Amino acid sequence: MSIENKYIHIAKELISKFDLDLSNKIVMTECASKGYAFTPIIAALSGAESVLAVGSDSRFGKFENNKKNILNLAEIAGVNSSAFKFVERSYLDSFDLSKIDIITNSGQLRPISSSIIYKLKETAVISLMWETWEFRHQDIDLRACQEKNIPVIGTNENFPEISMYGYNPFIVLRLMFDLGIEIHNNKIILLGGGNSGTAAFKGLENLGLDVLWFTKKGDNNSLKYSELNKIYDYQKIDVIINFEHDESDEIIGKKGFLSFKKLKTKFPFISYGHICGQIDIEELKSSGIDFLPKKILPFGYMSYQTINLGYRPVLELVTAGLKVGEIVANERLSGASIEKAIQKSIDYGIGQDFKGGFLNYRV
Repeated sequence: MSIENKYIHIAKELISKFDLDLSNKIVMTECASKGYAFTPIIAALSGAESVLAVGSDSRFGKFENNKKNILNLAEIAGVNSSAFKFVERSYLDSFDLSKIDIITNSGQLRPISSSIIYKLKETAVISLMWETWEFRHQDIDLRACQEKNIPVIGTNENFPEISMYGYNPFIVLRLMFDLGIEIHNNKIILLGGGNSGTAAFKGLENLGLDVLWFTKKGDNNSLKYSELNKIYDYQKIDVIINFEHDESDEIIGKKGFLSFKKLKTKFPFISYGHICGQIDIEELKSSGIDFLPKKILPFGYMSYQTINLGYRPVLELVTAGLKVGEIVANERLSGASIEKAIQKSIDYGIGQDFKGGFLNYRV
């Protein structure tokens, strides 16, 4: 069985598992590569009336190549190519978007600007595709959405059918393997609190690994970032993994609690793995420390993602995000208010509102 057949099978399983039904819905999502190429496929397999796939040439692939790949996946999945429309992102502002029901906050679509939002019908909805605390103001013009009454809804990543935080310790393990760390009998430093860092630590702790855990506030019996200098008392540190997705303070660098150059001097064979968090990237590069990934993104973005484990986590989160869109779109089309439509997805267990409510949220 080919890799494409495998993931199409998984996609169909997830559609059934979530009872995803996009009948009579027009979905706008991305024309992307790798696991993200399955987003329009999942929408079409779920009965969407039409899927508008938006993309552009990027480091993730050429638009035309991604388009061909999606159409190839559609053929394998038994979906008629007429279900899809493809448009380059640069032409989207001149495209008719007045019939779109569900928009996914996907990479190739971003930024979802006011010029896009004001073209949408008032019953359209935007699925954030992750939790609301991860919202980045540069991705979506939230004020325009509020003015236009277009709800933006998050996905509860702790929803039992996906439990995305369960992948966090495995992302850490995969990154350490990529760095050449044997893991057993290694001294590991984990940086990061909140849901992401906590889930990672608990998973590593359950494996009996030698992990020293630091967070900003010293939550859940972790040490505080202000105590990071204590690691210089150790004879050996094998690897530092940064999994800070909550706090934007620089952790390592000229403005941070540690220096990459001093770490290299004290621990000549130390490695550094970056999942997310604010650091001094230039100091890291000049320090001589072995690190991965080679492209480190700024705070708010994940440099190393669950897709490194395989496509399943991506397909799970995509299907969940589309389910959120389905629930809220159905409610809006039936005349429900924004508040009641969002609440419907929350009551289902899969939706998530902004703190204080979508209409009251201020960036």
